[in-house]
Amino acid sequence: MPEDLPSLKKLAIRSCRKLIISVQNFPLLSELEIHGCHEVIYKGFVDYSSIKIISFVGISKFSWAAECLRLRSTKVESFEIGDCEELCSSRENNWGLLTQSMSPQYLRIEKCPQLVSIATEEEREELMQLKIPSSIVTMTIRNCERLERLSTTLYSLTLLMKLLLNGCPKLVSVVRSNLPSNLKVLWISFCKNLQCVLLDEGEAVDSNNACVLQKLNIVSCESLKRINRSVLPSTLKTLQIHQCPKLESISQEIQDNSSLESIEIYRCDMLKGLPQGLNKLKHFTSLYISNCSNLISLAESGLPTTNLEVLRFSSCRSLQALPGNMHSLNALKGLAIWNCPNVESILEGGIPTNLTSLSIGGPKIWKAILERDLHALTCLKSLSISNGCPNAVSFPQDEKGVTLPSSLTSLFISDFPKLENLSSNGFRNLTSLQCLIIENCPNLKTLPGNNMLSLQCLTIENCPNLKSLPGNNMLSSLFELEIRGCPMMEERCKRGKGPEWSKITHIPRVAVRE
Repeated sequence: MPEDLPSLKKLAIRSCRKLIISVQNFPLLSELEIHGCHEVIYKGFVDYSSIKIISFVGISKFSWAAECLRLRSTKVESFEIGDCEELCSSRENNWGLLTQSMSPQYLRIEKCPQLVSIATEEEREELMQLKIPSSIVTMTIRNCERLERLSTTLYSLTLLMKLLLNGCPKLVSVVRSNLPSNLKVLWISFCKNLQCVLLDEGEAVDSNNACVLQKLNIVSCESLKRINRSVLPSTLKTLQIHQCPKLESISQEIQDNSSLESIEIYRCDMLKGLPQGLNKLKHFTSLYISNCSNLISLAESGLPTTNLEVLRFSSCRSLQALPGNMHSLNALKGLAIWNCPNVESILEGGIPTNLTSLSIGGPKIWKAILERDLHALTCLKSLSISNGCPNAVSFPQDEKGVTLPSSLTSLFISDFPKLENLSSNGFRNLTSLQCLIIENCPNLKTLPGNNMLSLQCLTIENCPNLKSLPGNNMLSSLFELEIRGCPMMEERCKRGKGPEWSKITHIPRVAVRE
């Protein structure tokens, strides 16, 4: 390959197994990507190089030229290294020479099978440890099958703020005191033998090494049992745990001065409860828990009443009760409870009346809300009901005399097996409704035909017995109409032929299909 390319700005070479590339005389180069080539002869970069992004992956041989040692450091922003055994070999000083000639802010290490530890300085041992440049702000380590630990010297990487660990099967624990001193974000995923995170038991944690972590995200770590036995870092703002089936405990309690703002937990089957102290959190705004089959209850201390805005539970089949202070959550705007068949006590004291969004799945909960609380939700904008009334022929049920809140702008109705019509009386106040979605109501035959003059979007899906649309009085403001899985309507809405066609010709966006 030619060496002198003075105007070159970006160079990308992939899968050239016999090619030898010499790197030096590219003064305007800003991006360099070499993947799957035979050899790279590294001579450094010229002193006035503008290189910002470097990616070395799958390089069989990495050779050095003496002149690279005479060059000044290059301010590289992003450096990626993957599957380059010779470059990362502990027997050579290639890695040290390379990192000395750069000061990258973002470092990505992938498929480095001999890597056992990462640190800031070399240790005398047979197993390999990579020295990490002190300039690193974000570091990603992926698919390093022998990585066992983060060294204690990693703490001195004072600029490192974000660390991502992915696909490292030998990583068993992450010790709290080993984390970089200013680390804000820790993301761990697909580390199948990881058992605990933020481990600090049996250690005298130095107050000078206080953890300042703000975001902790753990995904698909199948052996994870706990986060921390005692308390979470007081600086933590966001906690997300997804698909960790053996997780038993997050921590015993949350500190009074905690900055925690949100918790999101998904598919953690062994988790039975949350830490104590949730009610004391002053900044907590959202709690999402989904598919946690053994979760029985939340913390007995209750939920924070000051700033909690969103509360969502779905597919927690063992959940028996929510905290008794639900009615006092005056800041709560969004509430969702789906497929939690045993939760009824939420309704004992009523639900917050300031809700703007309510999503309910399950007949018991919906029946109680319909009969007792629906009329009080004068701020409600969005309402979603699934599997709410298995025997209802109309919605809302005419015999109960219930009307929907006039404040509604969005309504979603799903899985009503016997529903035949939407009650004109129940819909008579919906003068602000803009979006109506109806799904999986096999016996639905008619829609209300009055008073919804602001409706802009109408979606009907899997309602095979629906025979007609309401008159133009309802559809006059409609901007979008979508009908799927309604064979009768598909025939009746055919362009220029079907009897319903005249009702929808003015609508800008129409889709009628199987």
